[in-house]
Amino acid sequence: MYKSIADRIAVICKERGITQKHLILRDLGSSATVSNIFHAKQLPTLKFINGFLEMNPDIDARWLITGEFSQQKIEQKNLSVDSNVGYMGSGNQIADIKNGNGSELAVLQERINSMQTQLEMIREQIELKDKIISEKEEQNKLLRELMIKS
Repeated sequence: MYKSIADRIAVICKERGITQKHLILRDLGSSATVSNIFHAKQLPTLKFINGFLEMNPDIDARWLITGEFSQQKIEQKNLSVDSNVGYMGSGNQIADIKNGNGSELAVLQERINSMQTQLEMIREQIELKDKIISEKEEQNKLLRELMIKS
């Protein structure tokens, strides 16, 4: 559907009312860089992609970069889906999401799969952040012990 990363960034920004100025103010790049990214004259930098994903944590990073959704699955019973949230958080109603042949079920399944992938990615991020926090706490403990000894 969206052939380039610039197309995917543009559609997300359009749906969410994010302007190039917002991205510049978030320090994702200079005005020239952001404009070049929007007009597909330049690929986004890692700083831009990371910042953009931080602004839009519900976006599947793999989809943003490649146009393909991750294939990881989560058991359906562990997932609670809000029917008013689109796969990119657009807030579209279910009645508004029909693909070319009118198959709402296929579109809904795609949205569920996307949300499952995003949920798994969020869980992995939380796990990683918990690990980092634990490591930092251990470092703080060691530093305190060193300060007491000296």
